Amino acid sequence: MLAHGAVVDDLISSPSVSSLKITAELPSDHDVHHEIDLVPGSKYCVSRQWPLPRDQVKAIDDFFEGHRQASHVRESISPYSSPTFCVKKATGGWRIVHAFNKLNDATIPTQTPIPRKDIVLDSITGSVI
Repeated sequence: MLAHGAVVDDLISSPSVSSLKITAELPSDHDVHHEIDLVPGSKYCVSRQWPLPRDQVKAIDDFFEGHRQASHVRESISPYSSPTFCVKKATGGWRIVHAFNKLNDATIPTQTPIPRKDIVLDSITGSVI
């Protein structure tokens, strides 16, 4: 059996996989809209933003403005809101964090587990693209 690294290397070297380009813009909408399944009786989860220090507010604003200008994000139409804050990175920068606790508590867990990477890689070993 091939090691996982060899399988991944084979996949990446395949022309059909390696020719994929990451676009500079968001993909078109395709009229597919995701819905979050809430526990029956739950209302929309709206959490107010708590006050943040100015340096965190600036980091969040700069982060989203940069991604907006690059067309990587668009304005949300979601009825949910969660507080956003920053955690200091070891390199001195800020990591943007969203507190989805309230929404997670009201969400019905998925009935299909996410596949494990090792199982997926084992199942495609020897496959041809």
